[in-house]
Amino acid sequence: MQELDNSIAAIDLGSSLIKVVVGRAISENEIEIIGTGTAPCSGIKNGAIINIETTTKSINEAISLAELMAGQEISQVIVNITGKTIKADNSKAVVAITNRERIVTDDDVRRVIEAAQPRVPSDQMVLHVLSKEFSVDDQTNIKEPLGMTGVRLEAEVHVVTAGITTVHNLDKCIEGAGLEEIDKVLSSFASSEAVLTSGEKDLGTAVIDIGAGITDIVIFQDGGVCYSGVIPFGGNNITSDISIGLKTPLEPAEVIKKKFGHCLHEAVEPTEKIEV
Repeated sequence: MQELDNSIAAIDLGSSLIKVVVGRAISENEIEIIGTGTAPCSGIKNGAIINIETTTKSINEAISLAELMAGQEISQVIVNITGKTIKADNSKAVVAITNRERIVTDDDVRRVIEAAQPRVPSDQMVLHVLSKEFSVDDQTNIKEPLGMTGVRLEAEVHVVTAGITTVHNLDKCIEGAGLEEIDKVLSSFASSEAVLTSGEKDLGTAVIDIGAGITDIVIFQDGGVCYSGVIPFGGNNITSDISIGLKTPLEPAEVIKKKFGHCLHEAVEPTEKIEV
């Protein structure tokens, strides 16, 4: 089995399933999916890893299926991260443009983004610093300030942090599966990149990703992230409510949810009956 060549592999760690997808770049803006793999997982609850051994085993199962389909060996992966320890906030900072020509450089952008990062608690670590918009003197709503002239550069950023224990447990699972982790990506941000166009981000759009154990939310405004959050409730809570309400085990409750469930009240037929 050959090594990945011009390809990329990603792992989605969910509360019920672990999914792997392998893509190959066919142009600057296009990726061809060449392999997928899915394995059930009971080692993750509400986005948090509660059993490293079980989670690692499920990762290996999903990786093996993806390798078989792609015909390539997977050694490096990008992995999602979510859960109740995820925190996010918006922050601003201003720096002086110090070069003689008063032109915004990469160094100025780096300095203002670093200055905008707030202090985080000792049990948290910075996951993402996403620039929302820049201002150069009195010019606002700038997406790319490089090359502009001024004396003052201001940045508004969206900072996402994750619990250090959560990150370490995730790293142990990836390393235990014999994989090298290239990067971690906030689940809601990854989902938004997959489904939103740049026009929808500019217009202002919320992406709500409902999983088995948690719900991830990210909101875009004027092209940048203005809010992200994690709600510790998901599809499993609906299944549990059905199980309790109808006094039936979880397995048939899950079937009932998937077969007869509706998102809109108007879609429900008032006279419809189902057998439990």
